[in-house]
Amino acid sequence: MQLELGLRQNFNTEFGSSANPSVGTRWDITPAIALRGSWVSVRRNPGLDQLYLFDTVHGWLPNPKLDPETGSAWTAGVDLNISSTLSAQLTYFGNRLEDRISVVAGRWENIGLVKTNGFEAGVRWRITPQISALINYTYTDARIETDAERGLQLSTIPFSVATRK
Repeated sequence: MQLELGLRQNFNTEFGSSANPSVGTRWDITPAIALRGSWVSVRRNPGLDQLYLFDTVHGWLPNPKLDPETGSAWTAGVDLNISSTLSAQLTYFGNRLEDRISVVAGRWENIGLVKTNGFEAGVRWRITPQISALINYTYTDARIETDAERGLQLSTIPFSVATRK
């Protein structure tokens, strides 16, 4: 069993300091099956561009009154080694962010509480040691939980994404 503990310390003259702990674990039940999970406390300060610079690409206005995003994020998953050349991963994930930063009517704003939940599934086929193929699918439900947009999906996060490489 593996256990990882972490602590991220941020110092910022505009938003103060913050300490954000994290924990992650992995348990190899058998050589073919492993369980894993993680939790992290998060804080993201607004970027200088979001605070003070006009976004010339999108036309978004800055907002010097933005607050940092704060919250937590977690994962739980299983890794499967189906054969020496075929593996799969299934992961459930979620987060809860207060003061989420997003664009409202062309301007950066804190939109309140956003809860995100979803799952990701991936299958990798190792064709040779140097070549592999990956199929991945992610479902994300990122809902605004406060204010006038309560219940809406964040416009910048799609519900469903599939990729292959």
